[in-house]
Amino acid sequence: MDKLPDKLPFDATKLFEALTYQLVVALEYCHKLKKGKRLWVEVFGDVTLEDDAQIEVKLYADALRDGHQNIWNTLNNWLNKAFDHTAYESLILVTNQEYSPKSTLTDWNSCDAAEKHALLTAIYDGAEQRFAASKAKEPSETLELLRSVIAPALKDDLLEVLERAVFITGSPSLKAKLDSYEVDQLRVVRESKRQSYIDDILGFIGSTRYIDNGWEITCEEFTAKTVELTKRYMKHSSIFPEVDADALKQAIVLEEIFDRPFVQKIHEIDGESRVRQAALQMLIAGEVIDELYRDNLASDFDIKRYQKNHLDRHLVYRLKINFSHACVLIAARARCILFKISSPLAFQT
Repeated sequence: MDKLPDKLPFDATKLFEALTYQLVVALEYCHKLKKGKRLWVEVFGDVTLEDDAQIEVKLYADALRDGHQNIWNTLNNWLNKAFDHTAYESLILVTNQEYSPKSTLTDWNSCDAAEKHALLTAIYDGAEQRFAASKAKEPSETLELLRSVIAPALKDDLLEVLERAVFITGSPSLKAKLDSYEVDQLRVVRESKRQSYIDDILGFIGSTRYIDNGWEITCEEFTAKTVELTKRYMKHSSIFPEVDADALKQAIVLEEIFDRPFVQKIHEIDGESRVRQAALQMLIAGEVIDELYRDNLASDFDIKRYQKNHLDRHLVYRLKINFSHACVLIAARARCILFKISSPLAFQT
């Protein structure tokens, strides 16, 4: 395809970004998990931290107005009879939106439950007045939502919800969140491997095994995964780096390496069948060394010292083999001579 077509009208990039944003928020809260506790995604809400917090995550382009559905829908969900709001210390709305300039909710988090209720009631009263003045026959969906939340029969439940309700506005963009995560959590990880770490840990949180079995992540599972990835990608890791051996195999062209010294040596000992494997091991070594250079984990001196030490060990091993082989030959010849001397035929004239 010479030229990429324009984006189609049903492009889902924003939807995918919102889903990824939710996973990143879940990742952040996974780090808050205490021993024996669990985190759920899309089970009791967007993200749920057992016995601690239920978090709703919103990624929107517009400002957070007093009547915005993100506020009132979230409160309505927390008032749902199927949701036990008393099971959590905090009910949190996380949104990238900033309060609109005329918002009356900018001091929300510093208010107590009664003060929050008064703010919501004032917003509701204003909406009812505008509806009455409009002469409209049917209330808007927004007004219906406000009525549902402010319903007198739910006042006690609403006050309990408001006591726990926290609005986190102006939450950083997806890129900014990932950058912060890299700084806060990945300092011990090699710089060239930080993106791989992030991809792997988000893949773990979004694993289909969790989706199929009730998206539940335990503290122990998350800890084990972070330990595994840190060992794999940390600076000076003791685990051999992962290399795409299949891709390297495709890069091997035997005709192009025929005159290489190691290939000639293999041919001298009739090891033609091992040439491709030897070439692959050389490419893997080169890939690993390149990574060490990129991450400033090794200098030319380190590499040359390693090569010399490896060669020295190889030569010592060969010397031992040759010496052992010589000893075996000497012993065999000695036994042969001894046999001849001790044979009765040796004394016949």
